[in-house]
Amino acid sequence: MKTRPALFAAIVVSCFGACGVLGPPDLSGVYQASIHTEDKTGCGPGSPVAGVSIFRLEPVNLLGTQAYKYELCYSTAPSSCLDLGLLSIRFTTPASDGWTDDTYTATSSGSSCALSHSVSSAVRQGDSGLRVEFRRYRLQSSIPASGCTRQAAIDQRDSLTCVSSELQIATRVN
Repeated sequence: MKTRPALFAAIVVSCFGACGVLGPPDLSGVYQASIHTEDKTGCGPGSPVAGVSIFRLEPVNLLGTQAYKYELCYSTAPSSCLDLGLLSIRFTTPASDGWTDDTYTATSSGSSCALSHSVSSAVRQGDSGLRVEFRRYRLQSSIPASGCTRQAAIDQRDSLTCVSSELQIATRVN
């Protein structure tokens, strides 16, 4: 009966790993979306996107911290994915069953200031499923150039309007 403790330990470690208790979940892989919608004018339910959506989530070390790149792919082969380096990074914070990111930016142009907030999430669904969402918020403001900062975008977050959203429900294929 010495196998019972070993079996129990294997079950506990397996459950903790699957539940993210032993660390953030590993979302690495190539995924193909069965549902892909996009709302180019807000955060509504969106319209179906034509064509096949394939993407890869690849872990990357960003200044000593793990993050995930989101790369669009032409096929399910990892070599077909478009890597834009740091521009591909979309998920930087571990969350329950997935990864998220909140990015605030401000861009000044003359007497105008564009405040932006981007929210990204990738959440596991079952063993090989994934729900990926992107939302973009924006506000055009007359804040002077000296006050057009990332902190201004954070401070104004409740005033920003959702200008686009995208949803993908996908399954790992590679």
